[in-house]
Amino acid sequence: MRLKNVLSSTLALVLSLVAAPQAEAGIKGKGHLEVEKIRLWDLGTSLKVTGVLEGLTPYEDVKIKVIAIGDGIAKCITPGGNAPPGQNPVEIEDVTVKGFKLLENVDKEEPFKVTTGSYGREIQGAPDCPSSNWTEKIVDIRFRLVKIIVKHDDEVLKVVCKIDLPSTYGPVPEKYVSCSEDP
Repeated sequence: MRLKNVLSSTLALVLSLVAAPQAEAGIKGKGHLEVEKIRLWDLGTSLKVTGVLEGLTPYEDVKIKVIAIGDGIAKCITPGGNAPPGQNPVEIEDVTVKGFKLLENVDKEEPFKVTTGSYGREIQGAPDCPSSNWTEKIVDIRFRLVKIIVKHDDEVLKVVCKIDLPSTYGPVPEKYVSCSEDP
């Protein structure tokens, strides 16, 4: 509960995705978790999240999990290998990709980068294409929601970021991102 109280007053700075060198969240009396900056990059069918964790207890492990949700753009391919006009692109709601990073024996300051897995696989049965004989493959995801979960011992920090305009390939502009604590 103490972590939630500390987080409530500091997450506004952290979650604006603007450098926040003094944003602190206490972790079990072992110091604090200071998130200096978080950035998002759309990599097409995956998402990269970077930042810096500071004030950690040295030589302990930190787990960072990223869950990114967006709308997929798929292509319908005929058995002959063509992507006919008028059938593409196909939009698919609520595509989820996940990434995980274990930082072992952290130092007091620890940069991190987590890239989700790619969702470049085919969709079985091509449900959004004219025929189930066709191939449906997601070629892009327009991300709209990102969950970042940081675990240090048994304490958890959860952040949810909403992207106001669906992301496009490259850095996600900070002005389109709004974040809040995820209880």
